[in-house]
Amino acid sequence: QREDLIELARKNEAQVRQAMHLLTCPLQAEAVSKAAFLSAAANQSIIEIKELFSIMDMAGQFGALGMNTAHSGTVLGVIFSADAPAALLDACEARVLGQYAHLTSLGRVRLISGGYSIKAGAVND
Repeated sequence: QREDLIELARKNEAQVRQAMHLLTCPLQAEAVSKAAFLSAAANQSIIEIKELFSIMDMAGQFGALGMNTAHSGTVLGVIFSADAPAALLDACEARVLGQYAHLTSLGRVRLISGGYSIKAGAVND
């Protein structure tokens, strides 16, 4: 257990509150995506993902709405609107993985209201 974790979490409270404020009903993809990225950015002081901001900048060039990260720092996701064309997602993924060869794509999921659903097939099915 890290002894500095409580203090670091306290320092992140304002950013986390700002993120939570975005999560008001009705939920909009842009607000949820921004909230996820604010939370990810706040957690940089706890577990740093060195590539976080550069990947967000890169993905933003392809129309990404935001990013999310696991609290462990071992998984990150790029969030796009549900109607983003598969070719755009492919191009973004290729660019990010080309720049950061140590990263691996785990695939794509479509987030739905109330949770997530994983189906075999393309993301735009």
